[in-house]
This record gives sequence, C-alpha cells and structure tokens, in this order.
Amino acid sequence: MEPHPSTSGMLVRPRPVTSRYGGPGDTPAKRRAVRQERRLRAYRIAQAVPHIPHGSRVLDVGCGDGELFRWLGSRLGLGIGIDPTLPGSIVGARYRLSRGWFPEDLPDMGNFDVVTMLAVLEEVPVEGRAWLVAACLRRLAPGGRLIFTAPPEVADQLRMSVATRLEVGPEDLFVCLVDGPSTPGPSTLGPDRVR
Repeated sequence: MEPHPSTSGMLVRPRPVTSRYGGPGDTPAKRRAVRQERRLRAYRIAQAVPHIPHGSRVLDVGCGDGELFRWLGSRLGLGIGIDPTLPGSIVGARYRLSRGWFPEDLPDMGNFDVVTMLAVLEEVPVEGRAWLVAACLRRLAPGGRLIFTAPPEVADQLRMSVATRLEVGPEDLFVCLVDGPSTPGPSTLGPDRVR
C-alpha cells in the first residue's frame, strides 16, 4: 500500500482493512462463513442461557472467547472457561478463562452447578466423546446440569436420549439433569447414568 497525500498535504499510509469478520486477504465467501458461524454461536448461547439457573457456578468447556459468560452477566455466580485456542488467561468480573485442554489443565475448583459444551463434541474423535461427557459429569455438583449442543447422530452415539432435547439450528441443544457425586472423591458416573 503506497502512501497518498491527505487533505492537509501530509503523506498518509492507509491502514489495512480488517474487522472481526476477517482480514485484508479474506474473500467475501469466507467473511460470510465467519458471520454465519457467529450467528449460529449466538443462537446456541441464547437457547442455553434460560437453562442455567441464576447464581450458578458454570464450567464452559471449549469456551472460546467467553461469550456465554458475557451473556449471563449478573445471573452468573462464577464462570470458569477452558479452551486450547485462547491466547492466554482472561479474567472478567465474574469469570476466568484459561488456555488448556479439559480436564487435565483445569485446576481443581470443586464441582459446578452447570457444565456446558456448545459445539464441542462434534470436534472430538468418536472414540473420545463418551469419555469427554463422563469427565464433564464428574465435575457436576449433585443435581447439576450438563448442557451441550451436538448433531443428533453424536448424541445418539452417547445414549443421551433421556435428555431434554430442543431444536437449535442444524444441531440440537441437550439439557441433562444429572445426579452428581454425593461424596467427595472420584466419581464413576458415565453417560448412561443421566436421568
């Protein structure tokens, strides 16, 4: 980009055109795809938020930039998010986001009232999905809720048909009420224990 004269006669170097939807080399198709993904993410969150009780301790697995916690605002008791794509730790008013993999990089924070995984399970290899759901269930307090979105075939593989199922775009939102561990220590809950 060559400098050009401004109205005052000074040479000005133009800034590259960038936005939250893409950079200077992005094609219109790529920008449309990014906008569509942002709309779908917002729709998933909007459907999940009513199922999160006021004042809940929430663990968001695959939290991205923490948008779920910002949507919850003052309804959130405490939010902990973990995502391997984060550039580093982020601290908000009622939440903290950490870079890392679940569950190995999550510090012991006790149990949570709600664990969410929005658009995460379809990114996990088939053989690891049941293990990931079981790891989430182990982090739930008694009577806790696991909330996740996944294509119907993913949930069917996990035997989660007893979950409340709501339509969410090309995916479904599943809200599972789970009897979390009643005593401290490791839990043997699995996806087949969901009621």
